[in-house]
Amino acid sequence: MAAAVAAAALNLRRVRAEIREATPMSLRDLYRTPELPGENRLRDAQAALDTAVSEAYRYGLPRDLRDLEPLALLLALNQKSAAAEGEGRAIAGPGLPACCDGDGRFCSDDCLRMPAA
Repeated sequence: MAAAVAAAALNLRRVRAEIREATPMSLRDLYRTPELPGENRLRDAQAALDTAVSEAYRYGLPRDLRDLEPLALLLALNQKSAAAEGEGRAIAGPGLPACCDGDGRFCSDDCLRMPAA
């Protein structure tokens, strides 16, 4: 699941960069393009990332949680974590789980950099 999220996120950034190279525009204008009718690579890439994230959040959950709307799911997960923490049980913090340490699928040199002065 985490690998699908990572791949979709990298694809979204790649698509965004390709569009901006081909058609110089501000990020504001770029992110308005999914509102336009017709095919849109950026909208498709964002939808793929949204799906991967949703599936990752829902993976392994009981059906009553899997079927919740996104905000209700996040609230339920937060409440479960708060209850577990209140009982002194360990909870998973943000970020990648320890089992992903050193796995190259989750690291890249794709990042925002300040322009050279």
